[in-house]
Amino acid sequence: MKELQRRERRFHFHAAAGDRELGRLYAEARAVVFPTIAEGCGLPLLEALWRGVPCVCSDLPVLRENADGGGCVVAGVNDAADWQAKLRTVLTDRDTSVRLQREAMARTLPRWANTAQTLRRALV
Repeated sequence: MKELQRRERRFHFHAAAGDRELGRLYAEARAVVFPTIAEGCGLPLLEALWRGVPCVCSDLPVLRENADGGGCVVAGVNDAADWQAKLRTVLTDRDTSVRLQREAMARTLPRWANTAQTLRRALV
């Protein structure tokens, strides 16, 4: 991350942002980029959607569980050309950006309480 920040002045890495700083960053973001290659839940995707920020994420089954509901664009894992095209669209096509933001804001997203209840029922 430090090397990327040296090469690309527009890139900023925030290693340990507190709640206030994280809120400010989400409020200023046009999109959240989540290029993971292995994931168990996809919390960054959900955090972006909770705040109405579109997300460009890896095309992994665990992420599609939430990405397919709206507000997200998926890009092929390790496919630089696909990522570039998807990011360019989200960042430069106002209609796409507005549509994704509206989708994110209109969604009913999972809550921890619901997740806990589902897990508890499954274990009984």
